[in-house]
Amino acid sequence: PEQADADDDGTGDACDTDGQGNLQRPTLWVKLIWGERDAHFNLHVIREGGAAYSRTSDCWQNDDDRSQAWCNPGYWSNGPLSEQVRMYSPPDEEYTVVVEGLAGAGDFEASARVEFNCGDPLQTQSFGPFQISAAPFTSGLQTVFTFRPGNCAVTPVNESSELDRKS
Repeated sequence: PEQADADDDGTGDACDTDGQGNLQRPTLWVKLIWGERDAHFNLHVIREGGAAYSRTSDCWQNDDDRSQAWCNPGYWSNGPLSEQVRMYSPPDEEYTVVVEGLAGAGDFEASARVEFNCGDPLQTQSFGPFQISAAPFTSGLQTVFTFRPGNCAVTPVNESSELDRKS
């Protein structure tokens, strides 16, 4: 029979325990979801004072350095239309969630939404859908919210900007 999968990792909850009945799942995870197969998105979870694409302060898809304990296990993909960043023991500081829509040679316009899962008992908050647009060879950035893992506090931001990738 089908099992519940509270942490959306593809493993049923009964298998997410330590053998003594204690649930083992990330402290929190952020999930980006979109519906258009041709759209290209990146999910960024950025530490307080950090910057997108930083090797020490941004937990995202191409972050191959899993030695950053704050981001462990980090980027987790579970499908062609979603991305996740999962964190087991992040320091209690402010993090910023940014969604990036990447344009190729043509204009980019697509919608996405984000789910924030945190706490015990688990609390889920949804943001969006929001539309992201970008001119050719730029990225449309949507700063969605900030959060603190210690109390799962979330502050919506909802700001758009653009990143020039041509240079």
